[in-house]
Amino acid sequence: ETVLVLLGKYVQTGATPFTISVNISNALFLHPEFIVAIKSFASTYQKEISSIQLELTENITMNNKHYSKKVIGTLKALGFKISVPTHP
Repeated sequence: ETVLVLLGKYVQTGATPFTISVNISNALFLHPEFIVAIKSFASTYQKEISSIQLELTENITMNNKHYSKKVIGTLKALGFKISVPTHP
C-alpha cells in the first residue's frame, strides 16, 4: 500500500508514471487475506494499479498451479502487471 500512496503523490505532481516492481513472498501470496487486501488496494488506488508489477517467484506458481492460476488471473483482471522471473 505504501508504494501505491507514494506513486499517487508522485503522479499528482504532474510527473509521468513509471512501473514499480513489488516482490511478493510465498507466505504473502498464499495468505488467505491476500486477494481481499489486493482488491481493497485496487479499489482505493485505481489509477496507480497499472504502474505496479507484482513479481512472483517461480516456486510460488509451481507449488499449487490451480490456486496460482486463479490468483494470477484475479491480479491481472484488477490491472496489475505480473512477472515470474526465472533464475538459472
